[in-house]
Order: sequence, then C-alpha cells, then structure tokens
Amino acid sequence: MHGMQLRYRSLFLILVLLLTCLQNIWADTTTIYTAKKIITMDHIQPEATAVAVQNGRIYSVGSLDEVKKGLKAGSYTIDNTFAHNIIVPGLIEAHSHLTMLAVFLAHPYVGYWDFPGLNGAILPAAKTKAEVINHLKEADKKLTDPNAVLFAWGYDPIYFNNEDLTAADLDQISKTRPIFVLNASEHIGYVNSVLLSRAHYNAQTHTPGVMKDKTGQPTGVLKEMAAAGPVVMLFFNQLFSPDSFKTGLYGLGDTAHRLGLTTFSELLFGGPGENDMVTVLKQAANDAHFPLRMVIVYDGILLTSMNNQSSGQGMSHLEALIQQNSNKLRFGQVKFVSDGSIQGYTARLEWPGYFNGAPNGIFNTPTPQLKEAALPFWKAGYPIHVHVNGNQATESALDVLAYLQTVAPRRAQLFVLEHDQLSSPEQFRRTRQLGAYVNLFANHIYYWGDQHYAILLGPDRANRMDAAGEAKRQGVLFSLHTDSPVTPLGPLHSMWVAMNRVTASGRVLGANQRISAEDALRAVTLNAAYLLNLQNEIGSIEIGKRADFTVLGRNPLTEPAMTVKDIPVVATIQDGVIYPIKS
Repeated sequence: MHGMQLRYRSLFLILVLLLTCLQNIWADTTTIYTAKKIITMDHIQPEATAVAVQNGRIYSVGSLDEVKKGLKAGSYTIDNTFAHNIIVPGLIEAHSHLTMLAVFLAHPYVGYWDFPGLNGAILPAAKTKAEVINHLKEADKKLTDPNAVLFAWGYDPIYFNNEDLTAADLDQISKTRPIFVLNASEHIGYVNSVLLSRAHYNAQTHTPGVMKDKTGQPTGVLKEMAAAGPVVMLFFNQLFSPDSFKTGLYGLGDTAHRLGLTTFSELLFGGPGENDMVTVLKQAANDAHFPLRMVIVYDGILLTSMNNQSSGQGMSHLEALIQQNSNKLRFGQVKFVSDGSIQGYTARLEWPGYFNGAPNGIFNTPTPQLKEAALPFWKAGYPIHVHVNGNQATESALDVLAYLQTVAPRRAQLFVLEHDQLSSPEQFRRTRQLGAYVNLFANHIYYWGDQHYAILLGPDRANRMDAAGEAKRQGVLFSLHTDSPVTPLGPLHSMWVAMNRVTASGRVLGANQRISAEDALRAVTLNAAYLLNLQNEIGSIEIGKRADFTVLGRNPLTEPAMTVKDIPVVATIQDGVIYPIKS
C-alpha cells in the first residue's frame, strides 16, 4: 500500500513538473506587439495599442498595461518595432486566381495597365494595339523551339476602339507557331490560324463563342469556355513545369506580401497540371518563409463532370484534397461560372441590354444546369461560389439558391455571389433574405468605369454598378476583390475605389454608393474571411484567432480618402511571425 502511494506521488510530481515546463514553454513564446493604434474590426473592442501573441494565436488585446496583467513578469517580451505604426487585421484577397497568376507571370503581358509582377517587379503596359503586336513579335523572337506555343495575356480591345486581335493579326507574327492571347477578362481568347486548324474550327463549326466573319469563317476570336477551353487544352502542358510554377508562386507570394496581403485565393482550380500544382502548394504552405495562407476553390463544373463519369467521383476527389488541408492551405469549396464578362460582351444583362446595342452575352451554366450541378454539393454542405457579372446572371443564381433551400434546407450555409456588379436594390434585398453574401468587383469602376459609362452600360447603370453603399443599406455582407489577374492585386487600391468611385479619367460614378474607410477595411478583412469560411480564424484581432496582421505606415480610418491606396505597407505578421517588407 505504501509503495503504491509512493508511485502515485511520483506520478503526480512528474505531471506537475511537466505542466510547469509546458507553462514555461508557452510563456516563452508570448510576444506583446505594441502600435500607435491597433484597429481590430471587433465591434466590442474596436481599438487597442497592444496585442499579445502566444503560439501563433492572439492571447490578449488592449492597452499595454491591460495585456501585461494577464501574464507573469518575465514570461513575455515586448516588441516595440511597430510602436509608431498602425496594425490592422491581415488583409485578405477573397477572389483572385493565384495559381493562374503563378503561371501567367512567366509569360508575356500585353495589358493596358501596368501590372505587379514577381517579387515586386512592375510589368509595363501596352497602350496601343500596334504596341501589343510589337510585344508579341519580340516574344516570338525569344522562343527557340519552333513548336512552342506563344502565350500572352492581358489584351483588352475595349481600350482600342473594340478592335479584337484576329487570326489575321496574329498570323503577322507567325503562321507556323501556335499563338494564343488571353483577354484581360480571362473569358476570351485570340488565336492564329495554326490553332484554329488544330482545333478543327472552320465554317462548319457551330460551337457557341467561335466568332465568324461575314463569309462564315472563324475570325480567331473565341468567347467563353465552350469555344476557348478546348484550344487551351491543346497546349496547356507547355505553359509551366513544377519548377517554374514554384518560382512563380514564391515570386507572387512576395508581391502579395508587399501589398499587405496575408491570405489570398484561387477561385477556379482544377484540371491539367493539378497534381503538380498541389504538390507545390503544399510545399509553400509548409514553408515558414512563405508569407501567405491560401484558399483554393475548386471548379464545380469539373467536379460535376467527374461525378457524371462515375457516381461520386467528383466528391471523392474534393474530399481527397480536403485531407491535405493544413494551417496555410485550405481546399473544400466549389465555384460555378454563370455568365461572362461585361467589358467582353459576354455577361448576361437584363433588358435593355448593352448600351451600344451589342448582343447579350453567354450563359456558361444556364439556370437548369446550375441547379442540377450545385445540388449535390449543397446537400453535402460545401460552400458554393457563383460567378455573376450581369444582373440576369445574378437573378439566375438567386433562383438557384432559392431552389436549393427548398429542396434541401440547411441553416449553416455559405453561398457567395462573385462580382455581382449590377444587382438592383430588390436583388440585394433578395440576397439578404436568402442568406447569401456578395463579393463586389469595385475595381471595375476605376479600370473600366469610363467605358461602362460611354459604351457598355450607359450613365444610369454605370453610376449604380458595384453598389457597396446599397449592399450595406440592405444589410448584405460584402467583400471587395481584384479578381487578379483581371486587375492588379492590391487590397488598399480596392478600398480606395469603393471609397471614392473614381474612374481612370477622374469621373465620379455614383457618389451615393461610396462607403466609409471602416466599411472598406472591414470588406478586405473580416468580411473577406467570412466569404472564405475562415471567420473563426482570421479577419479580426480577437482573442483566440490566428495572429495575422498587416502593419501600415498610416491610419486608413483617418487618411484622406483619395490617398488610402498610397499608404505604405511596413510588414505583415502571420501566426505571430513578422515578415518585413524587403526594400
């Protein structure tokens, strides 16, 4: 009996010593960061001047004295590196295409605007169609393999009198090398005669989106997925290797970090090269030097195709990806594409349609097909995102959501309208009633606002597009995004556009739809976290959440609205680790 008591006493002492050691280890990892001001995005405690971080999570928030009270003397360190700066929740890009960017940035850029490249470099703009052709000719000369595809991206005819790149244009560069130029919207491709021939596109082709001239011959302009997708599959394996993708991803991560992002996303993943990409994504997520967490949303139509080939195959594929989730890499959401692009004339608009009389756009996934495709994922509880640019597409997506809730009601839902540029007050009201969120593409106001006003939509609809003010009035939770590579990454720029609604020429579109700096900051922090289903982990500076912060040189809530985009990013902090901005 006495021996047993001794054994129990020994075990108890060992446990006490173990707990003491663990407490010391935990205490040793506690760091208090101080700042001129900490903007928390927490309504209960909106501001602070100190935040304690322990094991990558937020331990305490308040004044320095308040934070210290919860810690034993000598058990923490105080880091005053940012004492004169502003700390905000880590900025989030809730709709970008990070894998696409990692591939594209290794290829020629022919866009109208300067674009952030790898490792903080700037890709120069091409301001005329002739300049685009010259860029392509120079790129052609640099390719040593005569069979290699010349792939370029970013062209937008809306800036050039609506002059498309035709097969005749691209044949000036080469009639033997395959050439593919992607429109800035990502919804249109331009190809030369080599690719038209390889795709077997000719006068007898009836595929929607294969544009033809007056004689019935394909022009080389391919609109939307049915037309452009099969052509891309002819050469996609040439666009990247695992090594080039890794170089692109790390270079992109550095650029995103310089812009203040701590989380970014891929909103249409899957297909050729996927396995290699997943391997590299996992490597980056496990690399302490990679400064971002990543959310990967899978192509719902691709998963549906897998399900159709073999019952449940798409679900199994998605579940296998979810098994590879980690702190900094998340799979498990799906996206469907309803219509196309407004400036590419492929968005679906309600009457009266396009201001210049152009034909209405294309439904990539018509309402009946979208209902059928989304239902199994809805029943399984996966978050669903739907690309909608035109208001007819918005109405379609809302009809689909109403159908899903009728057939399979579920309370804990995440259904996001992506872009949602032309919602009416009634559609916002319906969005709120159905419990959906919206991710507004406010950058359109700056980059294409003048074209929307004069060519595409007319003054009245241009003034009300990307109506963040109306979304707020209707109680709809919304975020702001760049859809990069459609527009350049930059959360502060997205805030600036929504706050000012100024076009490239200086015109103000819909001043009554402007939002406050606080609402704009919330849109790229906590609201963005909601849209990525990470609201319990990031998006605000609250006890228990991950210590993801962005350190700014000035306060975005007191900065003049017209200079918010120019606020310097000093550093980011992820899981309590500082990532300073490299000079």
